Amino acid sequence: MGLPRPPGGFDRIYSPPEPPDTAHRSRLVTLPAVVGVAAAAVAVV
Repeated sequence: MGLPRPPGGFDRIYSPPEPPDTAHRSRLVTLPAVVGVAAAAVAVV
């Protein structure tokens, strides 16, 4: 049943994902905040 396993197995190469850049993350948070403030300013005027 199924495929036969290779003798000795194999080495699985895995590198964990790198943490996101703090500069990139701050840009992602800052952009919607600026857009929201601009939209509120336009709505008030």
